[in-house]
Amino acid sequence: MCAQQLPDDGIIKINWEGSLFVHHSLGMVNRELMTELIKFPHLALRHIAYEPDLFTPDAASKYLPLTALLREPHRDADIHIRHRWPPDFSRPPSGKFILMQPWEYGSLPVTWCKAIAETVDEVWVYSRFLKVCYERSGIPADKVKVVPNGIDPLCFNPDAPPAPWVRQASGDRYRFLFNGGVTTRKGTDLLINAYLSEFKADEPVCLVIKDSNVYGKGMSAKVRELAARDDIARMVYTSDCIPHEQLPGLYTSCDCYVHPYRAEGYGLPIAEAMACGLPVIVTGGGACLDFVEPEGGYFVKCSLEAMKSKQVSDLVTVDYPFWLVPDTGHLRSVLRYVFDNKEKARRRGRKAGVTIRSVHTWENAAAVAEQRFRALLGRLSPAENGEKAALERSAQIDRAVSLLQVGAYDDAMDAFQKILLRYDGNSLAYEGLAIAAFYKKNYDEACNLFAAANRIGQDNVDIIVNWYEAAKAANAVDQLIEPVRRALQLHRDNDELRAIAVEMGIL
Repeated sequence: MCAQQLPDDGIIKINWEGSLFVHHSLGMVNRELMTELIKFPHLALRHIAYEPDLFTPDAASKYLPLTALLREPHRDADIHIRHRWPPDFSRPPSGKFILMQPWEYGSLPVTWCKAIAETVDEVWVYSRFLKVCYERSGIPADKVKVVPNGIDPLCFNPDAPPAPWVRQASGDRYRFLFNGGVTTRKGTDLLINAYLSEFKADEPVCLVIKDSNVYGKGMSAKVRELAARDDIARMVYTSDCIPHEQLPGLYTSCDCYVHPYRAEGYGLPIAEAMACGLPVIVTGGGACLDFVEPEGGYFVKCSLEAMKSKQVSDLVTVDYPFWLVPDTGHLRSVLRYVFDNKEKARRRGRKAGVTIRSVHTWENAAAVAEQRFRALLGRLSPAENGEKAALERSAQIDRAVSLLQVGAYDDAMDAFQKILLRYDGNSLAYEGLAIAAFYKKNYDEACNLFAAANRIGQDNVDIIVNWYEAAKAANAVDQLIEPVRRALQLHRDNDELRAIAVEMGIL
């Protein structure tokens, strides 16, 4: 997707406030988006630093052009975007105010909601999951826009040279990798417990933990101790800072990426690992569903867990905060399955990587951001205004799916029903209604709705897999005999479909 010249629009003056050359994810997102946005000739970006830079890009770095950006803000800015932590809700001196603000715990702080209502023109979030969290906290849907994260396919790809230190430390073993803060939120405790329970010291397997220095070290000391032992399944631990250009080698030196998070706003390491061709094992809900397709990774069953008080740290929240809790037993079985089916997992990772590298890129994310700038200023072209109607249906479906993800089943059913009223014959809406009915334990109703979705969706594997679970609960598995047979003709190599066929006696 190329930056396009818009001579009739004029220059858009943008002040971008936040960290830049620092070693944390907010700084990285700022660097990546700004690097792509300065390629648009009608965008005049200036940077307002929030914290001192910790490094300077060298002459070969793609970030070098950012060092030439003026640090003196536009006095008459059209747009002021703020992406930093902690957030600042004060109105900027000029321009439309965009707040780019992740929040991983479901329900927003009360003070945020009040401030957003009073001062913010538009909120940008990384994922559909975050969008629905903002909306359910009372932020109007039309104020919250998804501007995703991404990856750089020239950097993150399967051809990146593997990091020698990983191979030296792990030996000739199958390597599972986790990259991120060793924290409860990111599920590192669940991963380590599942790994050590499933694998023994004499098995040719290794878990590589790359810790981040951004988070507290409460759990890290214990992980370091475990990595020093030789009477348990092999572990390798490091908290060393790895330069961005060397990070792809961390992924390509390993065989499978595992991230059983409880709460994430996007999950950048998951996308980076996929871009490098690794199969991924991830929590089966939340933010990563924006870019991990059903056949693009291995999902771990999870449940939604509300916290005991309406508070996160010292922030009082609108409702009870929540996160997702991956099932440790299922995580163990998925780890074992991937270890026992290395070649199948490798093929899945390679296939998913192609999609990530072509669709979920920083270039495409910047194109979304650029369009939001023009939309906020009323500068969309007539053709783009026409496209808005076509995108409305997709946005409504995304919102309804996100309601499912956060366990708001009644609200999700209402949203899907409205979609069916407006867009008759939508298989995704029928499937969404069916999933909501299943979770509400209305199994017969779920089966009928899955059948309706399947009549439109033409034996879609995802529909059939979910339908089968509902049919088992309703003691009505026979209704899937013909749909499974037809689907096998189209998807004979699909593992889940074949497993269902075996259970039903069709294969």
